Amino acid sequence: MEALFLLLVAAVLFTHAWCLMGLFADPRTSGLIAGALALGLVLTAATSGMSSPVLINPDTSLVVNTLRGMILLWAVYAATLSANGLWGLQERALGFHALFMGVFSLAIVGLPFVFTAAEVSLDAGTVISVSSLILAILSFMAFFSLGVPFRQIRSVTGWFFLVGSIIIGVLGITVMFGAFQTVAAA
Repeated sequence: MEALFLLLVAAVLFTHAWCLMGLFADPRTSGLIAGALALGLVLTAATSGMSSPVLINPDTSLVVNTLRGMILLWAVYAATLSANGLWGLQERALGFHALFMGVFSLAIVGLPFVFTAAEVSLDAGTVISVSSLILAILSFMAFFSLGVPFRQIRSVTGWFFLVGSIIIGVLGITVMFGAFQTVAAA
């Protein structure tokens, strides 16, 4: 669940970075890509085979359900990005949704360290906290460039999204290949 979520969110961030920097010739292209990624995020949260946690103990329902909620928030973000690309809706709704996601991501930063090592390993807590902190920073930047809007920081936000998507993608790949210690179900 965590690895697929990180990879799909990295793809959403990468797509949105290209939109913010104006590199898509046709906005419908980004809309189609974001729509497919939104569907992938919903399936990641809902399908039992895809939503089994890799790094955390499945018995720790609070962390598992919180991560599923975060996945669904990013699915709504990707769907809103898709609607902006496909139908030309205003980006202000995307910015205000990013504010909500930033606050939620900031709350998740310390959540894994509340539990014991048998429930959430130190590696899992580090991956979840670092990725949530990066997602919170990027969400607040999206809020200020799209929701308020400060048009002067639009390209800077695009570059931060591009670099953040690479970092999140590398974290997702390392989780997928088992580079971090997992916690077995009790």
